Amino acid sequence: PKLVPLVLTNGCRFPVKLNPSSIKLKSRLNLPSEDPLCVYVGSLSPLAHLDLFIQAIAKSKTNLRLAILGAGGEIKQLQSLSADLGILNKSVYFLGRHN
Repeated sequence: PKLVPLVLTNGCRFPVKLNPSSIKLKSRLNLPSEDPLCVYVGSLSPLAHLDLFIQAIAKSKTNLRLAILGAGGEIKQLQSLSADLGILNKSVYFLGRHN
């Protein structure tokens, strides 16, 4: 089944058209264009619960990938968790802060 791109903002869903920058990001990460990619942009605070998302990706039997844009907060812990689960730079990518 094909996934429909959408944006989640505070729990609200907004369908979006696939934009060329997402294709560039997949290319930058050396990901096949058909692989689903979730991009998180925001605070890396505990309130974001990215640790739960990372654990879910590790247990998932899909090829879902997560690109995290942001810095500070819990980044070291999240990178360590991803490494411990064996998915750092395989299913979870930390891209730093972007303006």
